[in-house]
This record gives sequence, structure tokens and C-alpha cells, in this order.
Amino acid sequence: MVTSSRRRAIRSVLSGSIARSTVRRHPEQTQYLRAVGSQTRVVRLQGFVFFGTVAACEATIRSLLDAAQWTEKPIRSLVLDFSLANCMHTAGRAR
Repeated sequence: MVTSSRRRAIRSVLSGSIARSTVRRHPEQTQYLRAVGSQTRVVRLQGFVFFGTVAACEATIRSLLDAAQWTEKPIRSLVLDFSLANCMHTAGRAR
């Protein structure tokens, strides 16, 4: 448990301009996604996500949504990518 809490749960934070969808879309939809890509952030999680690592995740997300950051780089969409997360502890989930 201690070893897992020392590892970062966030692998990367990317702009939607860089982290592109692999889904085939209509050209108009693709054009729209390119236009709003800078307003999208993708947070890629990895490993074990539990109470020991979620505080750092929360701090990172809060910094992305910070008012000073917001005026410079507004975010309209936030994507949490769990594809590399091995396990998620559910004790803290909403009831």
C-alpha cells in the first residue's frame, strides 16, 4: 500500500489538440474537434487509483481549473482516461 501511494497515478495531462480520438468521425465532427481541442484536457491515469493517490490527482485537476489558469487557457471538457489504471479502490465512492 505504501509503495503504491508513492507512485504517481497521473501518467500525463494532455491538450485535446494532442490527445486525439481514434474513432472514425464525419469530417464536420473532426473539424469541430480540431477547433475545440485546445479547450479540452485529457488526464491519463495509471496503476492503482485509491485514497493514497487521489489527493495528487485532485490537486492536479484543481490547478487545471484554477481561475488564473482558466483566463489563460479555458477548459470546456475534462476527460479522465482510466485505460491504464489497473485497479480503483471503491471505498471512497459516492453512495
